[in-house]
Amino acid sequence: MPMPTLSDQELVETRRDYAAAALALYREGGVRAVTMRAVADRLSVSHTLVYRYFSSKSGLLASARALCFDALRETICDAVTATRGNAEAKLVALIQADVAWTLSNLADYRLMFMVEHDPVATAPDFDAARQRLGETCIEVISAYLAEAGRDDDPAMLCNLGWAGIHGVVMLEDAGHLTGEASAECMLQPMLQSVYRMKIPLKPVFARVSAASGQDISKNQSTDNKTARATPARTGQAKATKANGAATGRRKQDGPKAQGAPPRRRGISGRRRSAADL
Repeated sequence: MPMPTLSDQELVETRRDYAAAALALYREGGVRAVTMRAVADRLSVSHTLVYRYFSSKSGLLASARALCFDALRETICDAVTATRGNAEAKLVALIQADVAWTLSNLADYRLMFMVEHDPVATAPDFDAARQRLGETCIEVISAYLAEAGRDDDPAMLCNLGWAGIHGVVMLEDAGHLTGEASAECMLQPMLQSVYRMKIPLKPVFARVSAASGQDISKNQSTDNKTARATPARTGQAKATKANGAATGRRKQDGPKAQGAPPRRRGISGRRRSAADL
């Protein structure tokens, strides 16, 4: 008996359900934990059914990465919308939200920009999510430039700021910053030189540190077999509602997909010992 054809909206929702399951598996055990069979087991569907929506693991991971881009964009939009003031204040809110989300979700951030991916398998939803995030940032930057009477290229300014944040955070995450260098002491002057305006980040670091209960938490690489950190379940991925295996949905209700990345010592300006590298 042939499986029923899904509407465009149902297809989008089903793919997101599968991507959410893949993201939960990644948070629990790294990229190696994400397999087509594991996703099927998580959603209580046939193992072969996953291939109806994704031709490969790379495509499935691409959709999981799209969820991370959307989560970052939602955080930024909320911060900008909640900010009362001029365009400069909204751009500051955007940058603060970007930095805070990145520091608080380093495992997800690594997945977003993972090098080991198949470009051919990059999913349309991944490309669309990445574009939506870029357009949101450029829109806020454009408003700031117009208000300030500057003729800079907003897309270039966006890319410069993004590259700066990414470079500093990833170097710190990999333990490659030396001496007294740290993300906390480098990000603020770097961003102020790019945008030529004051961008206070101390409150952001304090907030992330308080939320983690320790120095700004850095996630141990989830693919590192020698990782000693224990995963702490702090987030939840949406679980698929039951409506039958024919549509790729859950056969029955079960626990929500959840999981937070393993954590390790934080971005705090302190040098890591050789044993940590």
